[in-house]
Amino acid sequence: MTNKAMKNLINLILLFIIFASCEDSTLSKKNEIVIEENIFHQNTSEIKGLKFKKDSADYYINLIAVTNEVHSKHVGLGGGKSQIYNAYERLRDNLNTEDIFPLLSHDSSAVRIYAYNAIVEKDSTLSGRAWKEIKGKNDQVYTQSGCIGMNETIKNLIKGYH
Repeated sequence: MTNKAMKNLINLILLFIIFASCEDSTLSKKNEIVIEENIFHQNTSEIKGLKFKKDSADYYINLIAVTNEVHSKHVGLGGGKSQIYNAYERLRDNLNTEDIFPLLSHDSSAVRIYAYNAIVEKDSTLSGRAWKEIKGKNDQVYTQSGCIGMNETIKNLIKGYH
């Protein structure tokens, strides 16, 4: 095999690896969560068989909780906007900080992280109080940023804020 052919083969293999690693993990296989595909469609108000008022805070909280993943704004191969992150933005924009504080003790690690971030984005002077109130700082959560996904502890995800 010539040098040029070898370089082309290596480039082809690298491209394949890059595309294979950038799958959209809106529902992470690591968490093995089986959810009907339609929970992310705009017209549904049902999550895992539970009915919620469309566009209610409970709807978005449960959407985040059922996946229990923390996403950046854009995830996956095409960089599509994450519906999980969209749910976070809706909560952040439509709840006041006192309504968000109780979410710091939610069973879902992802809800707790998004609650902390929302409080700090709304009023950075509350970061110390939020840090004291957040439960399970050593709990792990799956994160997805672009094509990169990994498990991380809550305290490592929010360090530097407080």
